[in-house]
Amino acid sequence: MTRKALNIITLLVTLAAVSAFFLYYNGGITILQAVTDSVISTVLFTGFSVGLFQLYRFVPFELDRLEKFIVIHLTAGVLVSIFWANLSSVILPNLIFSDPGYRQFFAENFVTRFFIGLILYFTFTAFIYLIKAYFKNIESIRTEEALKARLLEAELNILKLQVNPHFIFNSLNSISALTRLDPALSAVVTEKLARFIRLSLEAKEEPLIILNKEIENIKRYIEIEQIRFGDRLRVEYTLGEGTGDLKVPSFLLLPLAENAIKHGVQSLTGEAWISFDASVNDGKAAIKVTNNTGEVTGKRPGLGTGLSNTRDILRLNYGPDAGLNVVTKGDEFTVVITLPGGIN
Repeated sequence: MTRKALNIITLLVTLAAVSAFFLYYNGGITILQAVTDSVISTVLFTGFSVGLFQLYRFVPFELDRLEKFIVIHLTAGVLVSIFWANLSSVILPNLIFSDPGYRQFFAENFVTRFFIGLILYFTFTAFIYLIKAYFKNIESIRTEEALKARLLEAELNILKLQVNPHFIFNSLNSISALTRLDPALSAVVTEKLARFIRLSLEAKEEPLIILNKEIENIKRYIEIEQIRFGDRLRVEYTLGEGTGDLKVPSFLLLPLAENAIKHGVQSLTGEAWISFDASVNDGKAAIKVTNNTGEVTGKRPGLGTGLSNTRDILRLNYGPDAGLNVVTKGDEFTVVITLPGGIN
């Protein structure tokens, strides 16, 4: 049984109980007559009203058509009440109760019964429209939530597509040059790029992945970049106990790794390094990505698309519960990501 049907049945039982109470204490009839009259009258009235469900469906409640709405339901209420009162006068005094006292009671209250029918009709009608409005509102909320979820997914997918196009183009250019200079190395780089793309595509299908998997993708990325920079690029990974199983949004760290390469390693002529650290303090997980930048004047490096994308990924997945802070100290540039909930 649906919730809507249960609500309607509850209303009808309530109306029947109130009607029986009223008839018994104010009509001067027996409790059996009051209950029987109430139940049969309610069933008959429900039958007439159920037949008007199509009317409820095709006459929506709209403020700009309120006059039409009132006229239609006032007419329907009068007709239903007339038919209901007359059918009750045939069934109740003639077929159910032959008691003269009840016949007299019914005859004296026939007009009152008509107006009771009007009250019941408008009560029933108001209840039906309230139920329709309630379930329409619930459906609207669900639709809005589903739409927000789809928009969130679309926005995340757009961010993921922004992560590494330049890196892939640079890698393809490097492979093209190596094909002539060092075919064997070209084959190695091609294989590494294919593995990186495969891992990226797998991660794209998962909104959350464990940190170990994200680091694995970072390593594939660094391996390819290291072809260009050789031994002068040093990378360290320090994951605290249990942090490898921490659930993080896919592609969370890759923009920061690209940032470190583009604004740090690539701008240096000497030794360059990048470190990835993860730890848990006070029930919150912290992930740090640090790189050296050399002597920099003017605008600090790494304040562009990479950080913007990471902030957006955090916002879309955690709202205000996650944080991203930038710390500069000498020639070191550090991005600190704070995630809620600690280790999952």
